[in-house]
Amino acid sequence: MSVAGPLILVAGGLLLGGIPYLVTSSYVMHLIILSGIYIIFALSYDIVVGYLGMLSLAHPAFYGVGAYTSVLLVMRLEVPFLLALAVAGVLASIVALIVGYPALSLSYHSFAIVTLAFTLIVRIVWINWEGLTNGPMGIPGVPRPRLELPFLGRIDVETSTGYYYFILVLVVLTGLFVYGMIHSRVGRALVSIRENEILAETLGVNAFKYRMMAFAVGAFFAGIAGSFTAHYIAFVGPEFTDFYYITMLLIMVILGGSGTLHGVILGAIVFTFVPEYLRITPEFRDVIYGVILVVTIVFVPGGIGGRLNDLMRSRKTPSHGAAGNR
Repeated sequence: MSVAGPLILVAGGLLLGGIPYLVTSSYVMHLIILSGIYIIFALSYDIVVGYLGMLSLAHPAFYGVGAYTSVLLVMRLEVPFLLALAVAGVLASIVALIVGYPALSLSYHSFAIVTLAFTLIVRIVWINWEGLTNGPMGIPGVPRPRLELPFLGRIDVETSTGYYYFILVLVVLTGLFVYGMIHSRVGRALVSIRENEILAETLGVNAFKYRMMAFAVGAFFAGIAGSFTAHYIAFVGPEFTDFYYITMLLIMVILGGSGTLHGVILGAIVFTFVPEYLRITPEFRDVIYGVILVVTIVFVPGGIGGRLNDLMRSRKTPSHGAAGNR
């Protein structure tokens, strides 16, 4: 039995656990924490876009629903943060089910338009419902997460190190859940629907049920990401539904490799750091994003994850051939 896999896991775990002690720059640490948020956000988007094959433009709305829900519960009802975090994800899922029920029975293009309209409506509501959301000014002064854990007591997450370990736990849990889902019967059903819906339904797959399931799960993790973000930056506002997030998510998923867990994670990390360097040329940033998307789709349609998979297969092929010649 090969020991390479466990050794890599142990080394990776030690490296991730030691990052706060290796990184001395607070700015780089901030980018690493943002990377964790965007990994969760991108993985949630990849469930819908990569595995289900539906172009949803509602993800910023779910992100915002999670952020506003968590902030309002903590600040106005004094709900414990962990409960507010969970409710944020659940409420985002419920909203997704309400929107998805009519939208997921429509055609591919109509679904995209409905989700676009939903995000616009949500943004308008947040801007104009000033009694609840404080309108365009948003809600500042969002409190830091306070965790009440069994045996550990109360933990106030206030430092970058605390935020790092908190988002690391959330990333690991999200990654394990997505990995388990895509390797389960549900994941196989989603891929079969994406590849050939008619054939999948012929084989007994209820396409509408699995679409609803994927849409709700994706919204749940988007809500979790939104909740964490609001309590990390201590602010929530209509900016959470900005369409910049759609552009960013598409680049992360497509460049990383839609339908590949490791590729999307790499894409999220790369496109958390790259925009920081593009701040020196903000007038060309969107143009550069567009060029990157086009170049990736034309020349690397499988993204980083697809290319890595090809390399691994090409390394295995000669050994198989050699074994066959013996």
